[in-house]
Amino acid sequence: MLPKIFRSYWKISVLVILVALAGRAVFNIYGRYQNSRASLALAEKELVAMENKKVILEKVTTELKTEQGIEKEIRQKYQVTKGSEQLIVIVDDEQKKPTETAPKTKGLWQSILEFFDINQK
Repeated sequence: MLPKIFRSYWKISVLVILVALAGRAVFNIYGRYQNSRASLALAEKELVAMENKKVILEKVTTELKTEQGIEKEIRQKYQVTKGSEQLIVIVDDEQKKPTETAPKTKGLWQSILEFFDINQK
């Protein structure tokens, strides 16, 4: 038969309540675990992005430490030339062809009006 502890209803109800509370606590902890795993994955992605950015910035800074890098950056930002250099402008003689427009598609209302032979003009 059943042990003596299971013979009274109030003892069984207390046991059920304790099991329910323990189950709820486990469920809450599992939810926190899932949230922390998602946060960890996001943090790892951000870390990889930051490391890539760091590599690019280090490359740019090492390039700027040389005379050629400084000169290149000044020429790009301020569009300057050295004293002996001159500006060359290349003019394209070909005229641009007019772009072809795609045929205009009819909307739903335009199709209905055309079907019933109603002029909109």
